[in-house]
Amino acid sequence: MTKALITGATGFLGGHAARRLAQMGWEVSAMGRSLDAGGELERGGIRFVEADLRDAAAVERACAGQEVVLHCGALSAPWGTYRSFYECNVKATRHVLAGCRKHGVQRLVHISTPSVLFDYRPRRAVREDAPLPQRPRAAPSARMLRCRSGPRTPTPLPSCWRSKRCWLPARTGCQR
Repeated sequence: MTKALITGATGFLGGHAARRLAQMGWEVSAMGRSLDAGGELERGGIRFVEADLRDAAAVERACAGQEVVLHCGALSAPWGTYRSFYECNVKATRHVLAGCRKHGVQRLVHISTPSVLFDYRPRRAVREDAPLPQRPRAAPSARMLRCRSGPRTPTPLPSCWRSKRCWLPARTGCQR
């Protein structure tokens, strides 16, 4: 049975990922801040880890014993301070990477958004090596992308998924 940690599991995308992997027979640890959403996950048989991605020690502890980490947690909002975005996205992702490396996690999947490449004009088929936007609004997310040029180690093997749209049943909507 594959052991996986899902960050941001008390959010929309992370919660769906946690429930789906558990349905597939994976041993899932769901990390997040919302006790209500965490309780919902626990009632579904998923281990809940209450932690904030800005807490490096908590993130590191959560990575222990995992084979796979799906990093779904982030500050995703149309407004906020540069500092908030930097701490919740850039520094938090570094904490996840450090925890994975320390504990020998085999695979890290970073789920992101194409909005990190937004530069106020339509773009199609943008590659990962495309120049990053220089606008202030995108700066924290762009810096997060630059994190990947840091030291390389054999583990974890990072993957990045940027979905343009995500349609999943809402928690309060129709569940089939």
